[in-house]
Amino acid sequence: MPIKNQEAIRKRAQRLENNALNGIDFILVSLIPNVHSSKALLEIHFFNNNHITDLADANFKNVFIISGGYRFIAGSAIGQIKVTAVESLQNAPNSLMLTVEPIGDYSTYTLTINHDFIDPLFNEIDFKFRPGCFNIDCSPEWVTAKKPEVEPSIDYFAKDFDSFKHTLINAMSQRIPGWQPTSEANFDIVLLELISASADELSDYQDRVMNEAYIDTAKKRVSIARLARLMDYHIYQGNQSDTKLAIEIGEKYEDVKLKLGKEDGFEVYSEGQNIQKFLTKEKVQEERESSGFILTNEIKDEQLLLKSLNNISLYTWDDSITTLSAGDVSADLFFENSIDAKSAICNINDGIIKYLLIQEILNPQTGNETDYNPNHRQILKLLRDEDHKAILVKDPLNTDANIVRVFWDETDKLKFNYCFTIEDYNGKKVSNITLFYGNIVTIFHGTLIKITFKSPKYPPPNHLPLNSNFSYFEDLVQGIVICSLPEDLPIAYLNTSIGGSDVPSQSTLQVTVNGEYWQEAPDLVHSSENDNHFVLETDENNQSILRFGDGINGKRIQDTDEIVCYYQIGKGTDGNIGSDTLIDFDKKKFPFIKKCWNPFNVTNGRDAEPIEEIIRKVPEAYKIKQLRAVTLKDYEQIVEKIPGVSKAAAKYMWTGSWRTVQIAVDPIGKTTLDRNLVNRIAASLDATKLIGEDYEIRLPEYVPLEIHVSFCVHSDYWTEDVLKVVEAEFSDGYTHDGKVAFFNPDIWTFGQELRASQIIGRIQSVQGVDYVIDIQMNRWNQPTSGIPGIIKIRPNEVIKVKNNPSHMEEGFIDFKAKGGRQ
Repeated sequence: MPIKNQEAIRKRAQRLENNALNGIDFILVSLIPNVHSSKALLEIHFFNNNHITDLADANFKNVFIISGGYRFIAGSAIGQIKVTAVESLQNAPNSLMLTVEPIGDYSTYTLTINHDFIDPLFNEIDFKFRPGCFNIDCSPEWVTAKKPEVEPSIDYFAKDFDSFKHTLINAMSQRIPGWQPTSEANFDIVLLELISASADELSDYQDRVMNEAYIDTAKKRVSIARLARLMDYHIYQGNQSDTKLAIEIGEKYEDVKLKLGKEDGFEVYSEGQNIQKFLTKEKVQEERESSGFILTNEIKDEQLLLKSLNNISLYTWDDSITTLSAGDVSADLFFENSIDAKSAICNINDGIIKYLLIQEILNPQTGNETDYNPNHRQILKLLRDEDHKAILVKDPLNTDANIVRVFWDETDKLKFNYCFTIEDYNGKKVSNITLFYGNIVTIFHGTLIKITFKSPKYPPPNHLPLNSNFSYFEDLVQGIVICSLPEDLPIAYLNTSIGGSDVPSQSTLQVTVNGEYWQEAPDLVHSSENDNHFVLETDENNQSILRFGDGINGKRIQDTDEIVCYYQIGKGTDGNIGSDTLIDFDKKKFPFIKKCWNPFNVTNGRDAEPIEEIIRKVPEAYKIKQLRAVTLKDYEQIVEKIPGVSKAAAKYMWTGSWRTVQIAVDPIGKTTLDRNLVNRIAASLDATKLIGEDYEIRLPEYVPLEIHVSFCVHSDYWTEDVLKVVEAEFSDGYTHDGKVAFFNPDIWTFGQELRASQIIGRIQSVQGVDYVIDIQMNRWNQPTSGIPGIIKIRPNEVIKVKNNPSHMEEGFIDFKAKGGRQ
């Protein structure tokens, strides 16, 4: 919520009456004294009696709008909470009485009055039904931890025909009850021997390859990279640094487009002897799950810059809002004229303007420029969905003000309190302590290079200056074309995941063959004869080569083809510099730019993964991703790695004809399985399950509990203090000291029973608890109790205690504390 100046708000409220306006002062909520009534009365008190009669006579369905609600939703639909009657109060001329039905839940609702004579600053107010029957828990939301992975057991000693056959026979005996090896002519034995023979051939081939290059003795980075891929490990090639750059446009310029062509790009430099170059050139990436490749599209070529976005002030509503507080996700921006305001709204909602920079430029205590906090600045990613579009807001007390209300992403919520207007020690008003900037571009460390390759049949000139022609090399044995990039121009890599992940390193290289874009791939194994794919390999000396296909795996390069390479050069950590250092650029080429700066330290440039670390990690790379599902634990692990799945439990079910693996899936944040999640689970299992084995995906059975606990508090402690700590200990999140709460979903899984002794032990660990008097627990809404002191859970069930007063059916626990300090 914005931090409001209460004195300024009071003064603004006093001005409403003289300007024929009105606003909400406060609201009183009461219930109709009838046991069977589902109505509530809202007594609205206004600042004055302007237009009270108009509001009472107006169509209240369109004027008085209630929104919010968790279990009981407010709205205009049938059965939702809304205003059903409005009447004036004779003894209170500044008030109206609203009848609302039905009564809402424990959440916060908002009453909004849509009327031309109601000030926008005072046109809405929050209220709650049945105040006093709830507790407000302000503890932060915590991110759940991942379940630790169980190491699979793999026998590496099975390397020949006999050992493979022995292993398969043992596996068949374990997995199929009653199966026994019989005659050598039996179909099962023949099939096992065929598989063992194929495995023996593959093992022999692998041994011969490994005799030529062992991972622990390999020296060349390219060889290690190829060996690592056998274990599904993609080595990390480092990445170039990138950051946001703020730009101010000169006074005599209006809207300009920053050109970022293929062969050029906007360069900005840092101060000092070692000049780093940063480009606005950017590779557009697209994930393709079907192929696993990162496909590269064309380079962005321009960006719109507006002079009106140079220094944007916050509209303070007559100094009523002087500060935005930590956690805010919206702001009202002030523009000089309506054209600039409407232009900003259009460009934000069209996605042309994506970011805002909020930056403190003066000290909020003194108003001086010399001692402001340089860390008080953030990049805000603007939203433009239906509920968070940039909109034009009018101030009825200042109709000439051009106000644009913007919203930004929740992940970018303000980290600090940002002050905009103050009074200094002399009582003088100082504005623009903090400003917004809208001309934000993304820049990347590196220098742009262009290299052209042609067939050896068309040799280049003897002298090969930079950006001239090179000849490619054709491997006649393999039938492929290899292009060698200059050794003294190390290629820069994009920011991808660190080594060992499923995503390979992606370079800044853009390749065109006769003007057609080709795509970078980690290898050509899955490429067809018509796929425009190439592979880039970089060795320990920063020498990079391009390999193209042979016409079977990847499209073949023809003699008449011309290969053009655009890429950025630079090493990872060379681009890591401090904030406010990228301030130099070509003023002749870009005269419309007044100044530029990088608001933040550039720290995300990383060097390539060392060879020693690769050799150490690769032998255990199989732990990163499970590629087969044989045991029930395998099925559970594979499903639990899918985004959106919290936990999974698998068991065998006999359908009458064959065995089926039944998998219960607990999705994150919901109790239903949507079709998209089911399809992703099925796709993963289809690729890893045993051939011929069926599976069934279903939801777990959630078991809400009803628990009543009474305990005695030691005479040295206040009862209310101890009770508050106990309630936090048995929540479904985390305690304030960082411990996992008792009913946190992460510590409860399928088939896990609950015993009264567990609750007693947790309560006794709370300082101030003397002893537990009684514990009663049962399944929620179950008429008969089971075993006293034990809640038995079936293998496909999970207990649930949300302790939400609006959703008692999701399980609850209550406490009665006796004794304590009097």
